[in-house]
Order: sequence, then C-alpha cells, then structure tokens
Amino acid sequence: VLTEIIFFTEADTLRGMLRPERTCFDVTHYALDLKIAIDQKFIAGTVEITYLTVADFETLQLDLYQNMRIEQITWQGSPLQYERRHDAVFVHFPNVQKKGTKGVIQVTYEGNPTIARRAPWDGGFVWSKDKNGKPWGRRCL
Repeated sequence: VLTEIIFFTEADTLRGMLRPERTCFDVTHYALDLKIAIDQKFIAGTVEITYLTVADFETLQLDLYQNMRIEQITWQGSPLQYERRHDAVFVHFPNVQKKGTKGVIQVTYEGNPTIARRAPWDGGFVWSKDKNGKPWGRRCL
C-alpha cells in the first residue's frame, strides 16, 4: 500500500542519478593542490582529474557544492566552457571525447566549504583544535 509520495527536485536528480554525463568516464586519479586558511575556514586549489572515457561524450558532469566558486576548468592547456546547475557542473569539450581515450582536466576553485552539522553522517568539513590548541580540519563524505 502506497502511503507516501516522494517528490525529487532537479538538484536531487542531478546529485543522485547515474546520468550519461556521469557514466561516460571513469576517474583513475585525483591530484589535489590545496591551500587551506583554517582561520577563515576557506580553501582554494586545483584538482587534476585523470579519467578514462568509457563512452563517447562532449559534456561530462562533475559535482561541486554551489558555495565553491570555480575560477577555471582547463583541458590540454585551454579553458573549457562549463555551466552550473545546483551542485552539478557540466563541462563542455570542444569536440567529441572518444571511448577508450584518456584525458586530464584541471578544476581551479575556492570558497568556504560546507560545515558538517552531524559529521560524518551529513558530509562537509569539520574545523577544530586538538588538545594543544593546534587547528585541524577534515572532510566528511
């Protein structure tokens, strides 16, 4: 017996569905170069994403919370066009990326990451100090 109807938003669908823009590539490596300003609870950096193309595509989807500002996304030394929808980032390539090829993109971003309210259950960052008063932080997925 159906007792409740659950409605999903576009943001839920973009975050939760295995859409073609998400399944067209497999990440084989992430290289992070981060600068962390603990006092400001701020991070800035670049992630280099190495991937294998598992289906032909011109657009892929990455996830990055809206509160994190993208400075640029590059591929082969050139900037790529992208659009944001909620926490999804759609990266547009200038030509079709063929199945079976490897690629690397760089995403440069910055911002104040979401703070975890009930770590580790809800995701986000935890900023704290140890028993000696030294600051530390961690990311909860």
